[in-house]
Amino acid sequence: MSKSIYEKLRKIPDGYIGMISILFMLIPVLYPLGLPLPVSAPTKGFYQTIVNLPPGSIICIDSGGGMASWSEFESSMLAMLKLLLSKPIKWFSWGTSSDGPVMTDILLKRIDPAKTFGKVYGKDYLTLGYIGADEMTIAAVAANTHSVASVDFFGKGLSQYPLWNEVNNAKDFALIISISGSCTNMDVESRQWNAIYGKKILEINMACCSPMSINYFPSIMPGGLWGAKGGTELEVLSGFPGPGARLTDASNLGLIPFIVFLLLGNIGYIGTRYLMKEGEETKK
Repeated sequence: MSKSIYEKLRKIPDGYIGMISILFMLIPVLYPLGLPLPVSAPTKGFYQTIVNLPPGSIICIDSGGGMASWSEFESSMLAMLKLLLSKPIKWFSWGTSSDGPVMTDILLKRIDPAKTFGKVYGKDYLTLGYIGADEMTIAAVAANTHSVASVDFFGKGLSQYPLWNEVNNAKDFALIISISGSCTNMDVESRQWNAIYGKKILEINMACCSPMSINYFPSIMPGGLWGAKGGTELEVLSGFPGPGARLTDASNLGLIPFIVFLLLGNIGYIGTRYLMKEGEETKK
């Protein structure tokens, strides 16, 4: 009987491994789990900087990036927005690229801040459209925020929103978050926000830009998210699993059946060899 069990373990069809692996991979596709994974220091800094802000703090988001790199920005931006909306802080964003405000709007519609977090548009958060991509525009936002726009992303007058009346210049911002698709982004942001006003900057950017941006970590930039990896780390750290965690969870869960079947196969092999050896010794 024991021999039969070991032989069955050795002869489990390979197709079973594939089928069960696919089933395991479907779990996070339907419902991201946010399984634990190593979190880098820049991601920890990004998270802690936001979490440690005093209640009522206002964050200015320089919203850039492009739809062509959506896969690099989606997880980071989505996790960031959920984290911001979950805290007793306020924020407004403005476009440093034409795609930036569009990307932000797409993700906010997916989140539904009012229903999910009880946040009120215009009071707790505010989104502006594309204003400009050059350094002088950033300088203008920092020096006199009201001078750069009169309407929000939806074309409605900004003066009607309480949050807009709370911000006048860089002195009113507790933190800057820069979303960009440029590898020289931190050079520009640090000159205008940090060198002049002493503001700390968090960055979301493409993975290929991390070697340039990391030079500003942690003195000027206490945290950064680069590529889908950074976004996935923030999802897990913040407890808001999303598209990044979905991919890593699927990868990790897909390996479990393979490991289990590998162990069973080895048990079957070792057990069979042991019984064969025992049988030979008995005959002697």
